[in-house]
This record gives sequence, C-alpha cells and structure tokens, in this order.
Amino acid sequence: MQKKTKFLILIFLIIIILVLISKKPKTPYNDKTELLLNNEKIENMLTDELKIKNSKVYMGLEDVKNILDNTIYYEEQTGYIIATGNKKLSAFKKDDNNIIINGSNREVYNMVLTENGKNYINISELEDVYNYEINYISNSNIVTIDNLNKKSIKANVKKNTKLKEEGKLFSKTIQKLKKGDQVYFLDETENGYSKIRTQNGYIGYIKTKALENIETIREDYEYKQYEFKNENCLEFNLTKKDISNFEKRLKIINLILQEAVKKNKIYVKLTGNITLNSEYERFIIEAKPMLEECGIVISQ
Repeated sequence: MQKKTKFLILIFLIIIILVLISKKPKTPYNDKTELLLNNEKIENMLTDELKIKNSKVYMGLEDVKNILDNTIYYEEQTGYIIATGNKKLSAFKKDDNNIIINGSNREVYNMVLTENGKNYINISELEDVYNYEINYISNSNIVTIDNLNKKSIKANVKKNTKLKEEGKLFSKTIQKLKKGDQVYFLDETENGYSKIRTQNGYIGYIKTKALENIETIREDYEYKQYEFKNENCLEFNLTKKDISNFEKRLKIINLILQEAVKKNKIYVKLTGNITLNSEYERFIIEAKPMLEECGIVISQ
C-alpha cells in the first residue's frame, strides 16, 4: 500500500512538472524583433536591428544588400538608391516621398530612415519590387518575409490544441491554438507531427491529425526558358549613348522598350562599341527587370 501511495505521488509530481514546463503565455512577446525569411529565422544575420515606424519595416541598407537584393546601389551623383527585382526597377531618394517603379512615380512616406548615421530602407514599400509579402506582427514583434515565387500551403486547426517547440508530446508549449485558426503548413514529420507557422509568426509543431483543409494556395514559380531566335531580335546600338547615371540609363531603357514593343520583338541584342565597365554592368542590371516585365529579354 505504501509503495502504491509513493508511486501515485511520483506520478502526480511528474504531471505537475510537465504542466509547468509546457505552460507559457498564450501569445509570447519578443523584446527583440524576430525576422522570418521564407519561414527561416534569420535575425542573427542582421548587422543592424530592424526598425518599425508606423507599422512599416525598415532594414539597414547593408542588410538589404546581404539578404534581399545584392545589387541595391546608392548612386552618389544623383542621390538615388536603386533597387531591382526580377521584373521591377525602382529608385528613390532620402527625404523624398516618391519612388520610381518601372518608370512610373508613386507617392510614399519616408523611404529612407536615418538613425545614428545609418540608412534604413523601408522594405514594406518594396514588396512589389521584390515580389515578397512583408508583414509586421505587432502582438508577437515578428516580421515575416515570404517570397511569392515559392510554394505556400495553408490549413485550419481542427480542434483546440497546443503549438509545441518540437514534435514531441512533452515538448514546451509555445502558444495555444483554437479550432478554426488558419496556419501555414510547412512540413510533416515521421512521428505524426506537422511543422506549421501561426498567423502571429510562431513556428512549431502540432499533431498532423489536428489539421484539416490542407490546401496549396501557391506553387513554386517556374522561370520561363527562352529560345533565342534572330527574327525576333531587336539590335540596339549603344555606341555614344550616355549611361553615366540612373536618369540617363532609364531614358535609354524606355527607348529600347518602345522600339521592341513597336517592332514586336522579344529579344534585344546590344551592339556597337561597348565598354565592359561598371556603367555597362549597372545598365544591364537595371534594364533586365523593366524589359522582363514586358516579356522582353536582353541577349548579351
């Protein structure tokens, strides 16, 4: 009888310990802003902490270059910061509430934030340029950046359950989930758990059987392979063309675009006495996305 009592007490203590270990606030708050890029935590890669102003996300210029856009460029001559995506060319200045995207002007608020001598870029206003979805979730202090060219799967929570740090029964609880909550489905483990991301940005595990309505809302984007044909090619002579700054390069890009559309060409071949220098490299970087937006490819 005494052994049985000790055994029951031991079981009771183990249950209490497990409850205490797993018990956490329903919506834990991070003192430091966390950053998720395509569901991977990467805030440790940042040189400077993210800044949040008016619910907009600002990232240090060097961090933008290292993480989102390795061709972003500050042009001292004109004062433009030039950012490019696969199909968008943008340019903006400090202290200017305007951004140029593929040649069109758009009014924005405060594209560049300067603190302690460092420039932070309003990446929330560059969603269209990079084809990313960028969200700041205030109740968890998490920024999520999702590449819209990558596959995405959503699901619903079938019953009240707990989000765990690991796919194990006795793992710590991150937060409680309610029946009907929508989540992002990331992966399924071999032991009956699924890795998910909640609407407030937390990544963890729940039992796969606690999910329903698992649906792919976006597939991986397949980049088109072009087959070069001379009859569909516009030859553009770049000789004596001034490409020394962004404004001049943009004029020439627009000229090429107009000629290609007018002549119904889908390839552009640059000809003439071309000097392979930094100006030419910038021209190619900036011309590619604007032309690509219209289905036109530069053949070098």
